[in-house]
Amino acid sequence: MGFAAHSADGLDTTTGGAGGEVVTVTSYAELAAAVGDHTPRVIRISGTIAGPGGVEMLDVGSNKTIIGLGASATIDGFGLDVNGWTPDLVAAHGVTCDPDKASLFTPISNVIIRNLTFINSTDDSINVQCYSHHVWVDHNTFYKSYDGSVDVKRGSDWVTVSWNHFVETDKTMLLGHDDSNGPQDTGRLHVTYHHNWLDRTIQRNPRVRFGQAHVFNNFANEINDYFIGLGTGASVHADGNYVDVVKRTSKDYGGTDLTWTDTNIVGETLHGGVENGRGFDPGTYYATTPDPAADIPAMVMSQAGAGKLTGME
Repeated sequence: MGFAAHSADGLDTTTGGAGGEVVTVTSYAELAAAVGDHTPRVIRISGTIAGPGGVEMLDVGSNKTIIGLGASATIDGFGLDVNGWTPDLVAAHGVTCDPDKASLFTPISNVIIRNLTFINSTDDSINVQCYSHHVWVDHNTFYKSYDGSVDVKRGSDWVTVSWNHFVETDKTMLLGHDDSNGPQDTGRLHVTYHHNWLDRTIQRNPRVRFGQAHVFNNFANEINDYFIGLGTGASVHADGNYVDVVKRTSKDYGGTDLTWTDTNIVGETLHGGVENGRGFDPGTYYATTPDPAADIPAMVMSQAGAGKLTGME
């Protein structure tokens, strides 16, 4: 559902490693070997995989499904980097994949990450950047990381973040990393956020710059700061969300283009929010029929997060 299923940039939808080899991994070395190329592959993670000292992020290649077995599959101490700007390119051309370097590499695409618990991440838990596209992040549980939990930035596109449980995370979901990055981000950064449980999180639920974000059917309870952050160039459509207790439903970080429909339910807020009704219309990309907001707390609390998928024993 959502932008990850949108036909664009040479892909009809997001299928991950479907049709490829199925492997089960139990160690960091096995995981690194399985995700590092671009051959279609389904990688099943069994148990806890801890990162070696000094490794913050593991590069993920195209055409991969990374999925946890059962309810206990865990990534401990590192994150997954969906990012084609690899260390050899960094060494040769600098740290960032600036627009004038886009011809030097092939972006990562067609990646699915499901049914995993992320703990003790020393950078981001999941980072999608450098024109990566068609990525689906689904049914994972995230605990507080050193930086972001799910970041999408630097020209990436066509992403869906769904049915995840974010537990007391701080920098929860970032879309667009800097106010000066308009030349790379404008016209990209399409992300759907739906049926996520934002459980006593603090900020970036999400925070958006330049991108178009469809935020629907999420359950936000006891949010310490804001629900939606509106940055430079942001365009957001929010419908069918249930926001329980929050400091403010939205916050102006240089943007006001938010359509906040009357299908949202807000329990208690201190400062309200900012919106001008000029957020984009997701119906120009795909059709959705959101669940009634009144049903969302029970639905999301019972179904979001790792260990809730059937058939993954």
